[in-house]
Amino acid sequence: MSLLQVDSLTFHFDCEKPLFENISYSFVPGKVTALVGRNGIGKTTFARLLAGQLKPLSGSVLCKGRLAFYSQPSELLQQNTTIAGFLGLYDKLVALDRVLAGEGSTADFDTLGDHWNLRETLTADLQALQLPSNPLAPCSQLSGGELSKLALWQGFHAGADILVLDEPTNHLDRRARTWLLQQLQAFDGTVVLVSHDRELLRSAATILELSTLGLTVYGGNYDHYKSSKEAELQAVERQLHTVRQQRRLAEKNRQKSHEKAQQRAAQGNRIRRSKGQPKILLDAKKESAESAVSSRKKSENQQLAKLDVKAQALKSRHEQLKDQRLTIGNASYSTSRLINIIDLVLPFGTHKPMTLFVDAGDKVAVDGDNGAGKSTLLKVLQGELLPVSGTLDSKVNYFYVDQNFDPLNNEQTVLTFFLTQCEQFTAQLARTALATIGLRGDSVHKTIEHLSDGQRMKLLLLAASQQADTVLLLDEPDNYLDLESKVILAEALHQYRGAFLVVSHDKDFVAQAGVNKTIQI
Repeated sequence: MSLLQVDSLTFHFDCEKPLFENISYSFVPGKVTALVGRNGIGKTTFARLLAGQLKPLSGSVLCKGRLAFYSQPSELLQQNTTIAGFLGLYDKLVALDRVLAGEGSTADFDTLGDHWNLRETLTADLQALQLPSNPLAPCSQLSGGELSKLALWQGFHAGADILVLDEPTNHLDRRARTWLLQQLQAFDGTVVLVSHDRELLRSAATILELSTLGLTVYGGNYDHYKSSKEAELQAVERQLHTVRQQRRLAEKNRQKSHEKAQQRAAQGNRIRRSKGQPKILLDAKKESAESAVSSRKKSENQQLAKLDVKAQALKSRHEQLKDQRLTIGNASYSTSRLINIIDLVLPFGTHKPMTLFVDAGDKVAVDGDNGAGKSTLLKVLQGELLPVSGTLDSKVNYFYVDQNFDPLNNEQTVLTFFLTQCEQFTAQLARTALATIGLRGDSVHKTIEHLSDGQRMKLLLLAASQQADTVLLLDEPDNYLDLESKVILAEALHQYRGAFLVVSHDKDFVAQAGVNKTIQI
C-alpha cells in the first residue's frame, strides 16, 4: 500500500497560469522514485507540496507515514547556528555539560534523558562523516558540501518512512556522492528524489518526468529513461511527418473537389442558358449539387481540423522531447599565456603549494574534496582573497559564476540584466540570444527573482560567455541545471574557444565539457 500519493494536484502562483494541473500518482513503497524535468517546470514546488510546505490550489496530497524533507540548507552558512543546534541537540549538550560539572538542575536531567553518551556518539558520527568533530562548531565554518552532507545525514536518521530529497547532490564531492548512494541503498523506506545527477538517477526504480503536458511515468532508471525518450522522439517525428503528409493530401483533394464543383456549376449554367431542360428540374439539380458541395466541404473541414489537432499535440510533445540550445560566444586574447601560478599556497583549504599554467583555449577542471579550497582558488584568481605565498601572474579579466548566482540582481528584469552585462548587444539581439536558453517573448521581462535556479544559472553563463578577453571561472555551474541542460552546457563548453576553470563533481559533465587540464587540490 502506498504511503504517499497525490490526487488531481493543481498548483499555480498568484496571477500566473498553473505550473501543473490534475496530477495523480501513487509512489511505490520502499522504492526510489526520481522526478526530472526542465528548469522552471515546477519540480521543487512539487516536492514542497509533497512535504506540506505549500498548499495546492486544488487536489490533495495523502501521506500515511512520517516524512522528512531535504532542500539546500545554504542559509546556515551566513548564521551562527552550531552543528548541534542544526541537529536539534544543542540543549541536550548544554544540559549534559551542566550535569557533568555538578551544576545540573531537574530540568537539565529531564532534557538530557538517557543521552549520557551524546557527546561521544555525536563526535564519532561527525568524524565518520569527515566533518568537524566539535558539535559546537558554527555551521558557517562548513563548506556548502559539508553542510549538505550534514543535513542529508540528519534526514536519513530522522526515523522517517518517506524521504523527499530536492537536489541532494548539489555541492557534494565525489566521495560524498558515493556515501549518498550507499545511504539510499540502505534506506528501506520510500524515497522521492528530485535530481539531475545521472549516476544517482541510475539508482532509481522509476523516473517521473514533469512537463507542461503533465506527468509521464518511465518504469526504469536513467538509462531506461534516456533510451525511452530517444525512441519516443523518433516515433513522434515519424507521426508528425505522416500527419503533415495527410494534411497536404487532404488539402490537395479539397482543391480537386472545389475545381470539380466549379466545373459542374459551369456546366449547369450552360444548360440553364440553353433552356434545354425545364427550369424546375434545373433548380432541383442545383439545390442537390449545392447540398452535396456543402456536405463535402463540412466533411473536408472536419478532417483538416482533426489533423490540425493531432499535429498540434505532436508538436507540443516534440517540443518537450527535442534538444534545447545554448549559445556561448568565442573569446579572443591578446596573449597566448593567460595565467601563471607557481608554488601558490591558498589561505583556506589545502596548504600544499600548487603550480598551474593556463593558455588561451585551455579548459581546466579544479578537482578536490569538499573544503579542499577549490572555490578559494577561484576567489584568489579574482583578487577577492590573497594567497599565503607563491606567484600569481594574470593577464586577463575574469567572469565569476558561483554557487549563489552572483552577480545577479533579483530586482532586475532578465533583459535589463543581460543588456547591462553585454553592452555590445541591441535589445533585439539580446532577445535572440535569450531565446536560446528558453527565455522567449514576455519572459524576458520577468524579474530575476521569479526565475528558477536553473534558469538563473543559464542566464549567468550566457552573459559570461559574451565577455571579451575574459577567462570564465565556473564554480559548480551544473548544480542547478536540468538533465538536458547539463548536456547542452557541456557541449557548448566543449566547443567554446575561450579558456575556463570549472569546479564540478559530476564526472560525466567534466568529460563532456572537453577539459584538457586538471589541477588537483
